[in-house]
Amino acid sequence: MSIVDLQLSRRAAAWENFFTNFGANVAMSIAYNPVSGGTASICIRETPSGKRFPIPTSGVPDTPGQHRLPSVRTISLDRIRSDLDWFDYRIGRALCGTRFTNAPGELRPAWVGFVENLETNAHVHLLFRMPDDVVDEFTELAFPLWDQRCKSASIRVKLVWGNGWAHYATKDQWGMALEGDPGLFVCNRSRK
Repeated sequence: MSIVDLQLSRRAAAWENFFTNFGANVAMSIAYNPVSGGTASICIRETPSGKRFPIPTSGVPDTPGQHRLPSVRTISLDRIRSDLDWFDYRIGRALCGTRFTNAPGELRPAWVGFVENLETNAHVHLLFRMPDDVVDEFTELAFPLWDQRCKSASIRVKLVWGNGWAHYATKDQWGMALEGDPGLFVCNRSRK
């Protein structure tokens, strides 16, 4: 293992440790392109005689028959940050009332996450920490709020058990990202 690899693995372990110790109870993945259909659908052309041929790839090289585009929609980091701020404001207000910014920090949702594949298929993996008594309400509100902000996007919300989501949210820090991809950490504003 080279010194660079050792440094990268230490950094990745530090991020995963930070996410694990964050104390999240909800995980959320948001994508700007639809999860089904969009960028990874199998495409096959059938001839009138019934023969089936995979359609050649377009954009990112992959296995034949895999229809992959380099980007369905280009999303800037500023747009992602703006959308996350908007979501944070709306969810905080819905869960804690109109004066949610004055509520104690432990009563308001806090979140951390990483943006992945900014140039190809922008999506964000987030871990949320909030009081257990508002988790159900959060999961009910998350879908319509994100749909209101970004109609063509998709969202998945799961309860967190153990540190599996911490590893998943930080997986690109372990070298799974493309060479040169930045590690784009995001979090909501500091709490009182």
